[in-house]
Amino acid sequence: MKKILLPIALLITGLSFGQISTPQGTVTTTTNDTGSTAGNVGIGTTNPTAKLHIFNGNHSYGAILANSSEAPFSLYTKTLDRIVNTEMFRLGLKYNTDENNGFISFYRGNGTFGGYLGFSTNGQERLKIDTQGNVGIGTSTPEFKLDVKNGSTTLSQYLRLRDFDDPTNNTGAALTQIISRDGNTMFWNGGIVMGQYANNALPDLGEGHLLVREKVGIGTSNFTQDDGKLLINGKILCEEVEVIQDVLPDYVFQKYYTGSSSLKADYEMPTLEEVEAFTKTNHHLPNVPSAAQVKEEGMQLKEMTTILLQKVEELTLYTIEQEKRIKALEAKLAEKK
Repeated sequence: MKKILLPIALLITGLSFGQISTPQGTVTTTTNDTGSTAGNVGIGTTNPTAKLHIFNGNHSYGAILANSSEAPFSLYTKTLDRIVNTEMFRLGLKYNTDENNGFISFYRGNGTFGGYLGFSTNGQERLKIDTQGNVGIGTSTPEFKLDVKNGSTTLSQYLRLRDFDDPTNNTGAALTQIISRDGNTMFWNGGIVMGQYANNALPDLGEGHLLVREKVGIGTSNFTQDDGKLLINGKILCEEVEVIQDVLPDYVFQKYYTGSSSLKADYEMPTLEEVEAFTKTNHHLPNVPSAAQVKEEGMQLKEMTTILLQKVEELTLYTIEQEKRIKALEAKLAEKK
């Protein structure tokens, strides 16, 4: 009977002090404490400061949670180094001792605050949230609120926002959007839209199409308010240029043969004497910009095309009139013979 009572007495004595001894260490409770720490449980520490306080060494597991059906897989907590700006704690999934699954890394900052987070899959960190709240995907040093870095040249691997699911291939309709400082760039239906549009109204683009809302500069960034939509500093090589004209100079022939023109009512064809007097004084044709003006202001292709065609039509009429005079003179000469 004495042999039975002795172990029971020792057990009761141990419980009164709130400690349970195990082969691997001591589990301490604060059941006798009536203060704010009453009821705290400590594993590896005799002074628990939380309801469950686990104290283990560096690079060791603090807690493991596993189920019975797949015992090798477990959810674990782990303590690492205490060096500033390094991973200090980790919460993740492991298989036996292999941690190349998913885990969350808790990084220490420069001091007692300023820590940051890392999220890993397949043993590799994929996402980082730094002390400034910047989120980095594919980079450990994000410089913007969302900083995406990808070694691949495939743009769709950066960001894809789906509008709806496509039941035919289960991939969904995709819109890739990269936000810039002053507007946005959208890769949409195989085309590219640059610039913000009212009410986020996306134009209907085809594959390989490029739409720019404001100005495009090639070889130059010297934009002014009066510049056109496309500025090119260099040579243009193309097979065809199409210029949209509002009114062609058909008013020259219309006014000559009918006496009036509905295309340009104020048009007056100058006489050859007027042309001679003008060119003698100004050294260029009437209504044609001078060399100095073109050098300073450039040449408007649409305007110059209209002017040149007008001069060709006027020259044609001068030639017709001269032909009539030549034939009349020839007829007079023939009568004298």
